[in-house]
Amino acid sequence: MKDKIETLFEYQPNKSDDEEKKNKPWNDVYNYISYPEPTTAGNSYGGRPQREYNQNDYQTMSLKKNIHNKFNTSVFQKGNSYTSFSGADAIVTVVFKNGAPVTVGECQTLTYSLYRPMNPVYRLGSAKPSGFTKGPRTIAGSIIFTVFDRHVLISTLHKAYAAYDTDCLNQDFLSDELPPFDFHINWLNEYGQSSEIIINDVHFTTEGQVHSIEDMITENTVQYLATDMKVMQPNINENT
Repeated sequence: MKDKIETLFEYQPNKSDDEEKKNKPWNDVYNYISYPEPTTAGNSYGGRPQREYNQNDYQTMSLKKNIHNKFNTSVFQKGNSYTSFSGADAIVTVVFKNGAPVTVGECQTLTYSLYRPMNPVYRLGSAKPSGFTKGPRTIAGSIIFTVFDRHVLISTLHKAYAAYDTDCLNQDFLSDELPPFDFHINWLNEYGQSSEIIINDVHFTTEGQVHSIEDMITENTVQYLATDMKVMQPNINENT
């Protein structure tokens, strides 16, 4: 475990640090991530040792992950402007396995939710839970497409595999028969700021449309389940 942690973190001490502090191993990841300023007094974190490092020491600790650097950037990246996006800045792309990426311009609304049941664990002599057990995770959501003259998802399938000459595409499909694919939601505003969400291995469970004389446009609503996802990350157009 110690070798794995030391390969994850690199401690580059300040020139003002003494030799004793330089030689102390960074082998307690939990302390340094969850508690920014650990002290030796009042050890109330389940017996984990607390070391005497200040905030300057944390700035010298380099995490070998680009994702860490992305989330450490400020939301005020361009002068005094906010890093924020609207639906008009979003582009939805469908990526089938071994298929070409297809931009879905008909997508007008996309939602996702993450649910994981938890049960408290109790012990004798205490009314408070001592911990929690976690059950299986469920990632699900819904998508609303604007309907023009064809089914959006089936059209996306044929576009993704347009370069393939196969008879299996020359037949009718329903949305629940589609192979799983990834949803990429990318944002890019006028300041050049960008973000991305990826929903992996999407499977459709329900689909519906409403055709009415009262509606100016027709919408296609689908619900899906997914196996995994990557939450919103900034600066996808930069190698940080």
